[in-house]
Amino acid sequence: MHSCREKDCCIQFQCEIASDQYYTTEILPEKYVNIYNTYKLAKIQGGKIGLDSLVKDTLILKFCPFGIVNQLSKYDSIEIGKIELISVEKDFLKVNIHLPKLFSSDLEKQIYPLSHDSLWIRSDCCDRFDYLFIKY
Repeated sequence: MHSCREKDCCIQFQCEIASDQYYTTEILPEKYVNIYNTYKLAKIQGGKIGLDSLVKDTLILKFCPFGIVNQLSKYDSIEIGKIELISVEKDFLKVNIHLPKLFSSDLEKQIYPLSHDSLWIRSDCCDRFDYLFIKY
Protein backbone atom coordinates (compact mmCIF):
# COMPACT_ATOMS: atom_id res chain seq x y z
CA MET A 1 0.00 0.00 0.00
CA HIS A 2 1.23 3.49 -0.81
CA SER A 3 1.35 6.26 1.74
CA CYS A 4 -0.27 9.58 0.99
CA ARG A 5 1.06 12.86 2.33
CA GLU A 6 -0.97 16.04 1.85
CA LYS A 7 2.06 18.37 1.74
CA ASP A 8 3.43 16.64 -1.35
CA CYS A 9 0.70 17.68 -3.74
CA CYS A 10 -1.06 20.83 -4.75
CA ILE A 11 -4.37 18.98 -5.03
CA GLN A 12 -4.37 17.53 -1.51
CA PHE A 13 -3.33 13.96 -2.28
CA GLN A 14 -0.25 12.53 -3.92
CA CYS A 15 0.39 8.85 -3.45
CA GLU A 16 4.07 8.17 -3.52
CA ILE A 17 6.08 5.33 -4.93
CA ALA A 18 9.83 5.08 -5.20
CA SER A 19 11.11 7.34 -7.98
CA ASP A 20 12.96 4.37 -9.48
CA GLN A 21 9.90 2.09 -9.45
CA TYR A 22 10.01 1.87 -13.25
CA TYR A 23 13.25 3.54 -14.38
CA THR A 24 16.54 4.37 -12.65
CA THR A 25 17.21 7.47 -14.77
CA GLU A 26 15.08 10.17 -16.31
CA ILE A 27 13.44 8.89 -19.52
CA LEU A 28 12.44 12.22 -21.08
CA PRO A 29 14.82 14.58 -22.87
CA GLU A 30 15.38 17.95 -21.18
CA LYS A 31 13.11 19.65 -23.74
CA TYR A 32 10.10 17.69 -22.44
CA VAL A 33 10.59 17.47 -18.66
CA ASN A 34 8.32 20.50 -18.29
CA ILE A 35 5.34 18.18 -18.82
CA TYR A 36 5.87 16.93 -15.25
CA ASN A 37 2.94 18.54 -13.51
CA THR A 38 -0.70 17.99 -12.57
CA TYR A 39 -3.35 18.37 -15.27
CA LYS A 40 -7.13 18.29 -15.39
CA LEU A 41 -9.00 17.14 -18.49
CA ALA A 42 -10.49 20.17 -20.23
CA LYS A 43 -11.69 18.87 -23.60
CA ILE A 44 -12.32 15.66 -25.49
CA GLN A 45 -12.22 15.85 -29.28
CA GLY A 46 -12.96 13.60 -32.25
CA GLY A 47 -12.88 9.86 -32.27
CA LYS A 48 -15.38 7.15 -31.50
CA ILE A 49 -13.40 5.05 -29.01
CA GLY A 50 -11.82 5.99 -25.70
CA LEU A 51 -12.82 7.99 -22.67
CA ASP A 52 -16.03 9.92 -23.00
CA SER A 53 -17.46 13.12 -21.57
CA LEU A 54 -18.51 11.32 -18.38
CA VAL A 55 -14.92 11.62 -17.10
CA LYS A 56 -14.37 15.20 -18.24
CA ASP A 57 -15.10 16.82 -14.89
CA THR A 58 -13.16 14.31 -12.82
CA LEU A 59 -10.05 13.18 -14.71
CA ILE A 60 -6.78 14.46 -13.26
CA LEU A 61 -3.34 13.18 -14.31
CA LYS A 62 -0.08 13.90 -12.53
CA PHE A 63 3.07 13.29 -14.58
CA CYS A 64 6.10 12.82 -12.34
CA PRO A 65 9.86 12.48 -12.98
CA PHE A 66 11.26 9.12 -14.04
CA GLY A 67 8.18 8.38 -16.15
CA ILE A 68 5.63 7.98 -13.37
CA VAL A 69 2.02 8.93 -14.08
CA ASN A 70 -0.72 9.04 -11.46
CA GLN A 71 -4.45 9.08 -12.21
CA LEU A 72 -6.16 11.07 -9.47
CA SER A 73 -9.64 11.97 -8.40
CA LYS A 74 -10.20 15.16 -6.45
CA TYR A 75 -9.63 13.22 -3.25
CA ASP A 76 -7.50 10.16 -3.87
CA SER A 77 -5.08 8.32 -6.12
CA ILE A 78 -6.88 5.92 -8.43
CA GLU A 79 -3.99 4.31 -10.26
CA ILE A 80 -0.23 4.73 -10.59
CA GLY A 81 1.50 3.70 -13.80
CA LYS A 82 4.30 4.59 -16.12
CA ILE A 83 5.10 6.32 -19.37
CA GLU A 84 6.97 4.14 -21.84
CA LEU A 85 8.88 6.32 -24.28
CA ILE A 86 8.63 5.05 -27.85
CA SER A 87 10.22 7.98 -29.68
CA VAL A 88 11.02 11.66 -29.43
CA GLU A 89 9.71 13.68 -32.35
CA LYS A 90 10.21 17.35 -33.20
CA ASP A 91 6.97 18.57 -31.59
CA PHE A 92 5.75 15.63 -29.52
CA LEU A 93 6.57 12.50 -27.58
CA LYS A 94 5.31 9.15 -28.79
CA VAL A 95 4.56 7.09 -25.68
CA ASN A 96 2.60 4.26 -24.19
CA ILE A 97 0.73 5.38 -21.09
CA HIS A 98 0.39 2.36 -18.81
CA LEU A 99 -2.76 3.13 -16.81
CA PRO A 100 -4.90 0.02 -17.49
CA LYS A 101 -7.99 1.34 -15.70
CA LEU A 102 -7.93 4.47 -17.85
CA PHE A 103 -6.46 3.41 -21.21
CA SER A 104 -7.13 -0.34 -21.14
CA SER A 105 -6.70 -1.06 -24.85
CA ASP A 106 -5.47 2.28 -26.14
CA LEU A 107 -2.00 2.79 -24.63
CA GLU A 108 -0.21 4.42 -27.55
CA LYS A 109 -0.43 8.21 -27.38
CA GLN A 110 1.31 11.33 -28.60
CA ILE A 111 1.93 14.04 -26.01
CA TYR A 112 2.08 17.57 -27.43
CA PRO A 113 3.09 20.27 -24.94
CA LEU A 114 1.14 23.31 -26.17
CA SER A 115 2.35 25.95 -23.77
CA HIS A 116 3.53 26.29 -20.20
CA ASP A 117 0.08 25.26 -18.93
CA SER A 118 -1.48 22.74 -21.32
CA LEU A 119 -0.89 19.64 -23.41
CA TRP A 120 -2.71 17.47 -25.92
CA ILE A 121 -2.73 13.74 -25.55
CA ARG A 122 -3.55 12.41 -28.98
CA SER A 123 -3.89 9.00 -30.59
CA ASP A 124 -2.35 7.84 -33.85
CA CYS A 125 -5.66 6.44 -35.00
CA CYS A 126 -8.43 8.74 -36.26
CA ASP A 127 -11.20 6.79 -34.50
CA ARG A 128 -9.70 7.42 -31.03
CA PHE A 129 -10.46 10.42 -28.85
CA ASP A 130 -7.89 13.18 -28.28
CA TYR A 131 -7.66 14.96 -24.92
CA LEU A 132 -6.73 18.50 -23.94
CA PHE A 133 -5.32 18.85 -20.43
CA ILE A 134 -4.80 22.13 -18.55
CA LYS A 135 -2.53 22.52 -15.51
CA TYR A 136 -4.49 22.03 -12.33
